[in-house]
Amino acid sequence: SAYGSTFEVATKVEGGDVTPTGTVTVKDGSNVLATGELVDGEASVTVDTTKLSVDDHTLTVSYGGDAGHDLSSTTVGVEVVKGDPGLAANVSTTKYGTSAVVDVTAEAGVSGLVTVTQGGAFAGLGFLIDGEGSVTLGKTAFKPGTYDLTVAYGGSQTYKPDTTTVELTVVKGSTTIKKGA
Repeated sequence: SAYGSTFEVATKVEGGDVTPTGTVTVKDGSNVLATGELVDGEASVTVDTTKLSVDDHTLTVSYGGDAGHDLSSTTVGVEVVKGDPGLAANVSTTKYGTSAVVDVTAEAGVSGLVTVTQGGAFAGLGFLIDGEGSVTLGKTAFKPGTYDLTVAYGGSQTYKPDTTTVELTVVKGSTTIKKGA
């Protein structure tokens, strides 16, 4: 499962002629990840991968027992891989001599450095914090024209690196002529 998503742990508890009732708990070591109530001896427990590290895990699925049934447990393996940050960017048409701002978004929880390049040349640096950020470009970094910018997120321990492109249009600044004194 990818970090930032959920997965289901489906369980069936059998107990002879009488259907077991009670709670099923999913743990990673001593860390409780999720619980679910048995319905007709079955439970589907939703586990949020943000409660796990990116790695292989052996989870313990435990049934706590009821008045007529003993507790029992089993294990299930899950691999949590880095999630897709879902990087997106937007920039408005900008007048020459004003700073263009590249607004960057990603999935909630994504944080880290973001760079903007144009034709392989560095244009700006910013930060994503919990899936939101911006990069302010220099006032005279781009002459009037249209530019394809590459916005890159470097990745983290939990999210893969990602890139997207955005088109920046810089228009000429307005001028006025004043009478001399």
